Amino acid sequence: MPDYGSLWPIPTELCDNSATFPKTESQPYNQGLLTMEQAAQYLAVSSTMLEEWVSKGEVPFVGLPGGEKRFSVRQLEDWIAKRLVNANVGEED
Repeated sequence: MPDYGSLWPIPTELCDNSATFPKTESQPYNQGLLTMEQAAQYLAVSSTMLEEWVSKGEVPFVGLPGGEKRFSVRQLEDWIAKRLVNANVGEED
């Protein structure tokens, strides 16, 4: 697993425990779902920025009846990992 520094493990107070799923073979462990505000805090951005990314389809989310959105910790981790930038790229040894 990539090193996410202070992003991992996610603080339990950010988890919406009422939205977790039971353990299954296809889904061995679910960290839970985050609200918009919790996901913004997890990503260290404003809620406004996250809403903008959501409206552009740039960040994965779970749509709930009534239009509310939740964010899977696992999907956010994958989304972050795809955007990691290696600061040493192009440097001479």
